[in-house]
Amino acid sequence: MRTLLSSRSYLGFFCVLALLLGAYAGEARAFDFDDVAAIAQKQARAPYRSNSREPPAELKALTYDQYRDIR
Repeated sequence: MRTLLSSRSYLGFFCVLALLLGAYAGEARAFDFDDVAAIAQKQARAPYRSNSREPPAELKALTYDQYRDIR
């Protein structure tokens, strides 16, 4: 059973990895600290954008015990 779960985990990992690599299939280039600093400065100058989202009404309506029962 452990072998099956382990192989499924690896399969899922490699599928996600393949998708990510496919998304970045453009020309690869090296980067250094200056590149990271430039990206950080660009993001620091941009106005704040909240990434938080409101949960669906169904989740907001759950009680503590109902939430704990989710497995």
